[in-house]
Amino acid sequence: MIFKNHLTGKGAVYSISELSSLKQPVFQALWIAILVSNIGTWMQNTGAAWLMTSITSSALMVALVQTAEPRRPGQ
Repeated sequence: MIFKNHLTGKGAVYSISELSSLKQPVFQALWIAILVSNIGTWMQNTGAAWLMTSITSSALMVALVQTAEPRRPGQ
């Protein structure tokens, strides 16, 4: 793959694999931690909505629980 420097216009050839960064132990640990965190967030959100549907049959209350979910930047 050839990437060109936008200032000089000169190109450089790089061999890039999409998953090559996962070979780094620190990045791999970070990626796994983020994955586990996201799965936990999905489980908590699903559990909150499920609990609200078992407490009340009001669609408004379930919608309010879904609206009140905390969002992280970038989501």
